[in-house]
Amino acid sequence: MQAKGFIRIIIVALIVVSIFQLSFTLVKSSFVNKAEAYALTQVADLEDSAEKSYLQNKAKNYYLDSIKNEKVFLGITYDDINKRSLNLGLDLKGGVSMLVEIDQADVLKKLSNNSKDPIFNQAIAAAVEAQSTSQDDFITIFGNEYEKIANGGKLANIFQPLEKFRDKITLASSNSDVLDILKEETNAKNGETHNILTTRIDEFGVAQPFISQPDANGRIYIELPGADNTERVRKIIQTAAVLEFYRTEEANVAGELLFQANEILIAKLGLDEKTESVTDTSINNLVEAVDSTVVETETTDSLGLGALTEDLPTDTATEDAFNPLFEIFQPNINVQDGQQYWNKGSVVGYVAKKDMEKLKEYLAYEEIASNFENAKVKIAFSAKSFKGTEENPTEFFSVFALKKEIDGKSALNGD
Repeated sequence: MQAKGFIRIIIVALIVVSIFQLSFTLVKSSFVNKAEAYALTQVADLEDSAEKSYLQNKAKNYYLDSIKNEKVFLGITYDDINKRSLNLGLDLKGGVSMLVEIDQADVLKKLSNNSKDPIFNQAIAAAVEAQSTSQDDFITIFGNEYEKIANGGKLANIFQPLEKFRDKITLASSNSDVLDILKEETNAKNGETHNILTTRIDEFGVAQPFISQPDANGRIYIELPGADNTERVRKIIQTAAVLEFYRTEEANVAGELLFQANEILIAKLGLDEKTESVTDTSINNLVEAVDSTVVETETTDSLGLGALTEDLPTDTATEDAFNPLFEIFQPNINVQDGQQYWNKGSVVGYVAKKDMEKLKEYLAYEEIASNFENAKVKIAFSAKSFKGTEENPTEFFSVFALKKEIDGKSALNGD
């Protein structure tokens, strides 16, 4: 009898623990439903379109971001509840899955500094062809193909002269030793690619994504639960990573272009018809329109981030609604003696994480992009986000102004 009683206690305890853990998922689902209902009210007057879907998703994310640090259940914040909830995969939530394969032949060519050695390149071509019918990793297949046609040739002669390999490979190194080092380097490159994909997907804003580690042939399996824009996902993932070095531009130079961009957006989105009473669209008036997002110099911190203490606009009927760019972008402006000035340096302003894609979309409009191209100015975003304040912990990214060279490219670049 005592044994049965003990078993009952264990069963009851397991049930209680299971219900407690499941409660996080139920609470999260409740707030997601509320966010979706809120989003629907924000776009109720719009016709079905891609823009409506974007605005609806934006409103939903805004609602969830606004409660992120609020204690909503048993003294636990929504952010913690979201982390503790069950991971709903593609089978329960739907979404996008894809298999990404890193071009191992291209990686090997770059490791060789694009060697022109004909036997080396012939072996790579043969390895690519043989890869489809072999279970071995690409470097092993390449080594086998190289031995077939090299007639005693040494890989050390190709890689040892390169600075990257001088401390690892000698002219006396065997092909087997060189291949082992190439495997290490290839795996390292695959790992770098994995990190890049992780960063890109994190910025995409998908909840609980799955990104596998690369296998021996550089294949990475990705699951994005809840993602519904396949083309956008593919574009983000497949974009080539290129290292570029730009000189920085002063914020006021890019700032003038941003004010021009705002005027273009007003006309393009038909907002000028709603602002007949606004007869002066000069830069001064546009600065006044975003005055509510800046504060006196004495209240800003050393980075000029005082503007981030203000709440983001939520009512599209406010004055900022007539300035679409500045509804989502906070310029890096200070006020002195009643006059507004761009802060010194290359930081043009700040954008909330949830608004970054919309800002990029605006800047990609043909006329706006052309103005930036003609001025040889490029807009870039900080790699990492930061939080505004304890009162407004929304994640923000810094927006930088970069200077293109005469040829329209960066000062230095490389793969």
